[in-house]
Amino acid sequence: MNIARLAALLTLLGISLRQRMERLRAEPEHGGHAVEYAIGIGGSAVVLLGVIAALKTGLADVIKNWVFK
Repeated sequence: MNIARLAALLTLLGISLRQRMERLRAEPEHGGHAVEYAIGIGGSAVVLLGVIAALKTGLADVIKNWVFK
């Protein structure tokens, strides 16, 4: 593939990506609230699983001994 052809293909790719970005920016945002809810639910699940894991491994007793002595 010669250099001119490669440059032309890269130019066309750049133009098409730029047009796609402009279309995405022009449209209103869709699903922003759903993403926030999903992040909140995922974070809550991680905290809950961490608490359950700490209780199962006995980590709560160790921390309780540190704090209340």
